[in-house]
Amino acid sequence: MPSTVLPSVAEFIDWAILIVTLLMIYYFVKWVAFSGKEGEEDKKRSEMVGDYFKKRKEKKEETLKKSKEKIEQKKREEHVRHPQAHFVESIEHCTELIVEIGEFKSAEDDTAKKAVLEKLKEHHKELKNKLKEGTRGLNTLRRKEHKGELHAWLQSIYEYGGATWKLTNEITIPKHDDTECDKKLDSLEKNIQTVRGACGNILRKLEEYIEKGKADMLTEMPKFPESSSSTPRGARGHPGLGGALGGRR
Repeated sequence: MPSTVLPSVAEFIDWAILIVTLLMIYYFVKWVAFSGKEGEEDKKRSEMVGDYFKKRKEKKEETLKKSKEKIEQKKREEHVRHPQAHFVESIEHCTELIVEIGEFKSAEDDTAKKAVLEKLKEHHKELKNKLKEGTRGLNTLRRKEHKGELHAWLQSIYEYGGATWKLTNEITIPKHDDTECDKKLDSLEKNIQTVRGACGNILRKLEEYIEKGKADMLTEMPKFPESSSSTPRGARGHPGLGGALGGRR
């Protein structure tokens, strides 16, 4: 009996050792064959997670940047509201002046011409006041940006406004019995058109300032339009203009 059992046990042990050896070889081969792929997949998963958080961070930063830009834009909009309103009203008065000049030319008698000239004087007075207030507003605006390239850019807008105001002050309304009244009104109309165009340029620059707000993104102020009189030198070059508009700092 013992002689029969011992060989069976030995055979069983041999088979067990063989099976364990084969399993070891199998798992070793599997580890060698697939460990690289698993490493690549882990790396891909890690990169995907990294990209997700990176994009999320960038999106958050972009949202904050846009939010900050909107706040700054709103501030600029508030700052320009005062001069903007006055230059819009100035354009309206210029239009009324041009219309009144046309009515004067079509008036049939002196009474009608006198009435038109009185209206011209009223609109001219209002135009001067609106331009003065508008240019003062430009002065306040440039003083808010008290240094750097943006200050210099706003300085050019302020001087342009001063030139517009100066030209308006040089305009005179002729008397109805003036022998050259029609000729003078033609000259007046050209100057008013110049003033209206200048106001439009200022408004466009103010809109540009609201939209962009950075000196390197802003375009230069165009040359002051030609008028029938000598081209004014602006707020800086006009004696007494700086004081009249609130001074220069």
